[in-house]
Amino acid sequence: MSSSQFTSTHSHSAETPRLKSKPMATLEDLPPELMTRIFTLQADGKHIVESGAFFNLRLASRRLYNNMKDSFMQRYIKCRKHMLSRHSLEVLEQLSLHFPDDVQELTIGGEHVNKYFAERMIRYSELRPAKDEVKEDWSKKFGPAHAKLVEDQSKLYKSGDAEQILVRVFKNLKNLKKVHIDKYHDEP
Repeated sequence: MSSSQFTSTHSHSAETPRLKSKPMATLEDLPPELMTRIFTLQADGKHIVESGAFFNLRLASRRLYNNMKDSFMQRYIKCRKHMLSRHSLEVLEQLSLHFPDDVQELTIGGEHVNKYFAERMIRYSELRPAKDEVKEDWSKKFGPAHAKLVEDQSKLYKSGDAEQILVRVFKNLKNLKKVHIDKYHDEP
């Protein structure tokens, strides 16, 4: 053994060598079960490790990525909520294809793109004090995108595509145990 692997316990005695101490344990050294508990644990309804930090940790190493799979599934796949918009339903359909055994609870929310939102934003911006960096012409900046979302939503409802997508999703999700249908707060 080389002399660099030993340190002396006494400065005057070179005959009582001691191995250097082990390096401090790291997050990667934790068992996957404990990591799952840490990353899925909630305090006051919020995750202890926020989403941004959670995803960054998964990118830190292959071992962390693999050890965090259960946490990822519990946080982002097991219980899903989607609204009745084309984009949201298409994401749900993709998830049903990639994780058919993992989604166990699904909520279809009554949220939708509010067609009166643009009018409210225009009125709100007129009431706010004029500050150059804050005061923007909302209708010019966001109006076209909002109008397209409202139009797409209307087409989705009229076409029956939402129902067709949901039928495919329900066929794909093999372990789905609960389905919640939320109504929009203005609906009777």
